[in-house]
Formats: sequence, structure tokens, C-alpha cells
Amino acid sequence: MLLTEFRSPRSSANRRLCLPGRPSSRPRSSVDPLRLVRLSFVGFNLGQQKGDPVDKMIIEASINESASKDDNPHIPYGPEEGARDGIACAKAGAAIIHYHARSQQTGENEWDQSVETYLACYRMIREECPDVIVYPTQRGYRLEDVPHVLALADDPDEGLELATVDVFPQGGFTRNDSSVMVTLLRELQQRGVAYSIGVREIGHMRHIAHCRDIGLIGDTLILKIFWNEHAIGPTPGMRGLQMYLDEVPAGVRCQWFNTLYDGLPGGDTLRRTSMLAAATGGHIRTGIGENPLLDGRRGTNAYTNVDHVEMAVAMGELAGRGIATPDEARAVLGMPSREVGKRLPGYQSSSR
Repeated sequence: MLLTEFRSPRSSANRRLCLPGRPSSRPRSSVDPLRLVRLSFVGFNLGQQKGDPVDKMIIEASINESASKDDNPHIPYGPEEGARDGIACAKAGAAIIHYHARSQQTGENEWDQSVETYLACYRMIREECPDVIVYPTQRGYRLEDVPHVLALADDPDEGLELATVDVFPQGGFTRNDSSVMVTLLRELQQRGVAYSIGVREIGHMRHIAHCRDIGLIGDTLILKIFWNEHAIGPTPGMRGLQMYLDEVPAGVRCQWFNTLYDGLPGGDTLRRTSMLAAATGGHIRTGIGENPLLDGRRGTNAYTNVDHVEMAVAMGELAGRGIATPDEARAVLGMPSREVGKRLPGYQSSSR
């Protein structure tokens, strides 16, 4: 691997980016390899219409998922820890915070009694970062697993701007379009909640095409591409990315997020695909929730959520992209400003 040290403008700590390369006995070149990566992708804006300007890059921090403090003690559990990390990540450059409601004592996900935990976390985040976008998890592919999402959307004070709906491998469409995915999307649409759709296999893009046909996806698609280092989905990289984006329905502007789920401790996929996203018009989802053991670091030596966000900020800046504020992220994703959205029940944004 070719290693380049750089100093993040938002941190005094040195970060390390890994770019693919072959060991060589020749003298090291003075050419910055990161600049070569950026220049090699000049003009690329994958997922957009030809001629569209490259948007500012959005950073989403996935701060805990179901990861354990046993692997990384920086993993936040309860609402206070979630708010602490959410605020720190927002100040470091994240426009979106994704948090799983978990017990502070055990770390278990609070699937059935999570609404108050979510609200407690969100209210604390709002005290310091009132404009940041926050959203919960989608538990699974059954309607009885997602009542917290609709309850948060119906909350009169906090509300819900954004949700995620994943295409799970066991899910599918029935002939009368009564699948869980379609039903949930319609419920969110009726409540004026924007949503991203998560995919893990190329075939999942056919679900998106169907949703477009029945009016559940408008002119903007918010797409989460979940890479896997084991055996799910295409090989992470440029070819796999193009396979996904080739299946975006015609006439749809795709705002896609790079994310690596369950990253291997010694793997380089997170950095490699995140840099690809930064260089080609995509956005970056990062955090210790999905990659608690990046570089094999454990214990107190493990990375924090802020470390992950600062790495993403540096990648965006090296690729010549500005980093989107929360309101700039809303504009890119076809969402209204937070205050406008709260005053417009049933708002139909361009993401639907």
C-alpha cells in the first residue's frame, strides 16, 4: 500500500489515507498520489445528469449501530453518549447523524421502547446543533419492527425529516404492491418524511425502479450503497459502483452515499471507496458504528467517530469538494429547510 501522511485542517492529529499501489524499489516520487487520484477523476459526477455541477459533499456519521464497547470503548450507547458524539461529529463536519437507541447499561438495542431514547438524544443534540439532520434505524423487514420510525415522524416537537428504508435480501414485492417496503415508503410519504434507500446487491436496484414506476421515487433518489468485504454484493470499487449507478432509473438524479458495513479490522475498503465517492460526486457515510476496528485498532487506541468524520472531511477537500452544511445537505437531497419542513405537514419533496 502507498501511504501518504497529511494533517487535517480541523485537527492537530495526523490522519493516514491508503491508496492502492505496488511496492517499488525505485526512489519515491515527489508527486502527491492523492492529487493524482483527484485529477484522474476530474469531470466525473457519477449518478448525475450530464453537465450537472458537482455538489458539495455530504458526510453522515453512523455513530454506534450495534457495535460493542468491548471492541471500541468509544462506541456511544445511551442518549447522553449519543448526543455527545452527535454534537462532536456535527461540529467536525457531519451534516447527518445516524444513531441507534441503546441501553446505557447493557448496550442492547432498545427496539420496543426506543422512542423516548431517540427523543432524549435528539433534544440534547439540538441544544448545540439545532440544524443537524438526525434519523433512527430501520430495524428489519416487518412493519411491527418500525413503529418507532412513524412515532418519531408524528412527534409534534421533533418530527422526522429523514428515514432509511433498506432493501433486505428476504424482502420483495407482491403482485398487489403490498410489500413492507412499499407500505413503509407510502407511510413516510404521507407524513412528508424524506427517505434514503439502502442496497446491498445489484438486484436491489430493480426494487427502486419499481418504486419509481408507482410514484414512490421522484426526480431525486437518495441511495445508500452498502459495500461488504465478505461475499455480499459486487466487489467494492469503481466497477461495482458503476453497476449500481447504471441501474438508476432514467431521468432520476441520484445522490449516493458510500458506506462499508461490518468492515474487516485490517481492510482498506472504507478509505478506498470513500475516496472514490469524494472524487466522483458521491457522499460519505462513516463512523465507528459500522467500522469500530479500522486499521485493527482496539481499546483506547481505536478511532473515535470524530476521527472518522475528520478523515472524510480531508478526503472531500483533497478531491476539490466543499463540505455541505446541514442546510446545504437538505438542498442537495431535495429536502426543505428544517423550519420550513416542520411547517409543511405532508410536504412532497423531490426525493419522493
